[in-house]
Amino acid sequence: MRTENVQYLGYELQGVHNPPFWQVGIYPTMPNLLAPHPDLQIVSLADKEDAFAEARRRVDALIAK
Repeated sequence: MRTENVQYLGYELQGVHNPPFWQVGIYPTMPNLLAPHPDLQIVSLADKEDAFAEARRRVDALIAK
């Protein structure tokens, strides 16, 4: 399995290629950041770029709250 980690606005996006999907988990790196709802914590899409883009959109939505 291939993995990729990306830092985004204080969150770590942990991507794992589990064919045929990329699964990207969203994890706050600081205690003062909101954690995503468990139903929204994992993005699972076939395309890596789409999965990371959706994870970034979810982080943006958390920050906008």
